[in-house]
Amino acid sequence: MAPLLAGSLAFPLAGTPQAAESSSAQTAPAARTDTLQKDGVSATFAPQTGHITNLQFGKQRIDMFNNAWGGPSFRITDAQGRQTVPVLVRQPGHAPSFAAQQGDLKMGISYGVEQGALAATVTVANKGKTAVTPDSLALTLGIDTCMISHPQWNTKHFPTFLRCEKTHFWGYAMSPEGSILGIFSPDAIPAWSLNYNNGGHRINGINLNLLAGAPLPARSPQTSNELKPGEERTWKIYLVPIPSLKEVPACASRYTDASYLTADRYTVEPGEQIRLHLAGADHSKATIQHKGQNIALPEAKDREILWQAPKEPGFYRIAIENGKGKTSETVITVRQPWSWYMDGSRAWTVKAKQKAGSHVEGWYGFFPSFKWRHLNPDKELDAQIDKDFNELFPTMYDYATMQPTAPALPHRIQNHACAASLFMERYRITGDIQDLERAAKLCDFILATQKPDGAYRSGRTHYTCVIYPAKSIMEVMMAEQELARTSPVWKERFERHRDSVRKAVDELALHLDNIETEGEMTFEDGMISCSYTQLAAWARHFAQPEERAKYIAAAEKLVEKHRCLSQLVQPDSRMNNSSLRFWESQYDVLWCKNMIGSPHGWTAWRLYGLFDLYRLTGKTDYLQQAMNGLGACANLLNPETGELSWAFMVDPRIRTDVFKPNPEKPGKGIRSVEVVGETYIPMISQWWKAPYATPVFGYNYQYGVDHQGGSCDNDVHEIFKCLAEHALQTAWLILDAQGKPTVWNGKVRKEGNTWIVTPSEKYVSEVHVNTAAPAAVKVEWQQGSPKTENVSKGMTSLLRP
Repeated sequence: MAPLLAGSLAFPLAGTPQAAESSSAQTAPAARTDTLQKDGVSATFAPQTGHITNLQFGKQRIDMFNNAWGGPSFRITDAQGRQTVPVLVRQPGHAPSFAAQQGDLKMGISYGVEQGALAATVTVANKGKTAVTPDSLALTLGIDTCMISHPQWNTKHFPTFLRCEKTHFWGYAMSPEGSILGIFSPDAIPAWSLNYNNGGHRINGINLNLLAGAPLPARSPQTSNELKPGEERTWKIYLVPIPSLKEVPACASRYTDASYLTADRYTVEPGEQIRLHLAGADHSKATIQHKGQNIALPEAKDREILWQAPKEPGFYRIAIENGKGKTSETVITVRQPWSWYMDGSRAWTVKAKQKAGSHVEGWYGFFPSFKWRHLNPDKELDAQIDKDFNELFPTMYDYATMQPTAPALPHRIQNHACAASLFMERYRITGDIQDLERAAKLCDFILATQKPDGAYRSGRTHYTCVIYPAKSIMEVMMAEQELARTSPVWKERFERHRDSVRKAVDELALHLDNIETEGEMTFEDGMISCSYTQLAAWARHFAQPEERAKYIAAAEKLVEKHRCLSQLVQPDSRMNNSSLRFWESQYDVLWCKNMIGSPHGWTAWRLYGLFDLYRLTGKTDYLQQAMNGLGACANLLNPETGELSWAFMVDPRIRTDVFKPNPEKPGKGIRSVEVVGETYIPMISQWWKAPYATPVFGYNYQYGVDHQGGSCDNDVHEIFKCLAEHALQTAWLILDAQGKPTVWNGKVRKEGNTWIVTPSEKYVSEVHVNTAAPAAVKVEWQQGSPKTENVSKGMTSLLRP
C-alpha cells in the first residue's frame, strides 16, 4: 500500500472501523494465551489480535472490549477521513510484544509491569523513503466504556478526565461503582479522542492520538504529525489503579514526572485568596500567564501556594514547571459579581430571542429573566421579554384548558412541567392569579402521565428524570402552599400535587439508577443528576422530618455514582465540576453529532442537588463542588467580553460541520467543515431566528427538516436559573473545628470573639452559617442594618431584616 499523504484536515468519524489491508510484521505464531503477571497486575492477551482480554489489578477488574473496539490497537486516519486498523501480530520473546505494518509505517507495542502499573512501550517508525503524514495515528486502549443498561454499566469505565499537557498526558476513567483507572504518559501526546456511536449516548472506547494534525489547542504539544524517512517515535503509556480521586494528581506525578497545581476553588471574586495545592517536585516554579504578561508566583510552602486574585475579571493560566522540564497548566477565573451574570442572561434572552415549539430548550431564558425581575427590574428589557412571552406561549398552549398544542409535542412532558414552573414565576411578578391557575392545570397534565409505580412517563418510558418534572411541580407547590393557608381550593390542589410528587420521589429512592431516560439508554448524566436533585429538593422542602433520611441516603448514593460523569479533578476553571454530556451539539447548535459539552446548560441539574444536599447534611464538599461547578457554568458568559457561549467543548480535536451565518443570505445559515477543539462554542440564536409567532421544531436538520430558527441553544439559561435560586442571594460561612473560616460570596473577618461577614452584593439576603462550635456572627448587610446573632453548633440561616 502507498504511504499516507498529507492533505486537508480530517478526523475519525464515529462508526465501525473500515476493513483495511495491512501486512503483518511477522507470521503469526500458533494460537495461545499470553498472560503477564507481576506485582498484582494480571493482563491476558489474545495472540490473534494483541488485544487485552482480561486486565486486573489485584481484585480490581477492568472490563475490556472483545470486539472491533478492542485494544490496545492502532487506528490510522488519512486526510480524507478513511480509517484503517492494522492487525497486530505476536512477536518472539518472553514479554508480550506485538507489531503491525501499514504501508511504510511500522508500529509496535511491548508490555511490562512497572511500579504496580501495566506499562506499554509504543513505537511508530517510517521505514520508507518518503515522509508519511497521517491525519491521525491513534492508540485505541480497548477499555470498555460502553454503558448500555443496569446493572451492566456499574463496571464500565467512563472517560471522565483526559488532558494533554505540553510535555505529557494524564487522565483517568471511572466506573459508577467507583473504580478509577489512571491513564498516564510521561511523553507528549497531542490529542485524545473518543469513539462515539454516531449521535447516540454511548462511547466505544478511548484513543490516544499519538500523531495528530494541526490545529490543536494551545496547551497541547504542537508536535508534527509528519514522520520523516527513517524517523521513529516512542511513547510510554501507563494504566494504573487509583484508590481515590484525591490521589489522582499525586499518582499522575509519579508516572509522568510532572508537577500539578489544583485549587480549592477555581472561579473566584476579585482580590480573593486562592490556595493552590502542589503535587510533584517541591521546587517547581509557577507562573501566571495573562494577556501577554508572565508573573512568577512564590515557591510552595508545605506543598501550598497562596495567591491573591487580581482585581481584573478574566481567565488566568498558571504554568507549573519542574526541574525535569515538565510543564502543566491550571486555569483560574476571576469572576464578575453574580448580578452581572443575571443582567447578561436577561440581555441575551432578548438578543438571542426565545423560540416557541417542540422543545423547552428554545425558551429557557424566560426563567432567569423573570426571577431577576423580582430583584432588579429593567423597564425596557422586561417589556420586550413580556412581548416575546405573549407572542410565543399562545402558540404552544390553549389558554382555556392549558392543553399543549401539536407543535409543542404533548408527549414531551418535560416541556409542560417546565411551563408550569414558568407560569408560577410569572405569577410571582404579575400577581395575576390566572398565571398560577395555568401553572396548576399544567401540573395536572403531568399528573395524568403518572403510572401506578409512581413514575411520570411519556408513553411507556420513564420520564421523571428527563429534566425534572417533580421539581417543577414542587416549584408550583411553593406558591400553592401559601394560598392553601386560607383557600380550600388551593389547599386541595397543593395536597393533590404533593401526594403525586411523593409517589414520584419514592419511586426514585427505590430504584436509584435503575430507571430510564429519553433517547438511547445509558448511564446518562441527566437521568442521574435530575434524580438526586429531585430527591434532595423533596427532602429539603416537603418531606416529613422522620422521612428525610431515606431521601438523603438515596440522593447521596446517586451523587457518588455520578462522580464518573463529573469533572471533579479537572484543574481548569472553564470545566471544573461540570458534568459530561456528548450528544447535545447536534440539537442545540446544529454542529456534529457528538462532542463533549462541559459545562452545558444541563450541568446545572447536578448543582441544584448539591446545594440542597449541603443544606441537608452540612458536608462542605457538596458546597465546594456546587460553587466551583456554578463558576464554570457562569464562565459561559465571558467575564471579559460579555459574550454568551452555548457550551465548552472538551474534545481537543474534532472535524465537524460548523453552523454559521450565511454572509450572502442574512438570517440564514451555512455549514463549514472545520477542525475545532477545547474551545467555547458560540450561540446561534442571536442570528438564527424563528418567524414571528411561529412554533418551530427544535432538532431541525438532524431529522431531515429545515425549520427556520429551529435550535435548542437557549438551554444555556438553566445555569442562570440555578444561580438565581441558590447563589445570588446567599453568602456561605463555614467555621471548622479549628475555628478556621471559609466564606463564599462575601468577606469575613474576626473582631474579638465575633465573626463579621460582609456579603458581596446588596442582593444577598441570607448568610448561611455552618459552624463546628457555637459562634457570634455579625452580618454587615449592604441593604439593612448590621445585626449580630449567637448561632449554635450546626447550620443556621441568618436572614436580612
